[in-house]
Amino acid sequence: MHDDTSKTQILTSPVTGRAAGLGETPDTYFASGLMGSGAVLAPCDAVVNFVFPKKYALGLRTTEGLEVVLQVGIGSNQMDSRCFQPLVDCGCQVRQGQELLRFDLEAMQQAGILTATPLVVNRSPQQVHPLALGNLEAGSALLEVTL
Repeated sequence: MHDDTSKTQILTSPVTGRAAGLGETPDTYFASGLMGSGAVLAPCDAVVNFVFPKKYALGLRTTEGLEVVLQVGIGSNQMDSRCFQPLVDCGCQVRQGQELLRFDLEAMQQAGILTATPLVVNRSPQQVHPLALGNLEAGSALLEVTL
């Protein structure tokens, strides 16, 4: 449903890699849609809602109420939190394209952690349209979300 009161937001990819739908994500929690529906999503202008205690995941909320959750790696909850360095705290205002988190890719790969980075739309927006699937660069348009 798209009406005159609907707002549209474009989300861009936070990492260089391959964008895929959640059904292709090798983690049953994300693939089942329990976190929302969509594909790997990109950061947007928002406020940081939370940073997971182990530092591998964070949540964002836009002024329009869109919520996205970013998790670095599948199985990263098994990693030592020293592998993840959040660059923002809860309550911080962030801009699209701003670096939010650094992580030790080599340590993740050595530990056998899948390096997929799910970024999930939460709170069921009206529509989520993928703008790109497959290989893309960080900062490329990824999704159009209608609120």
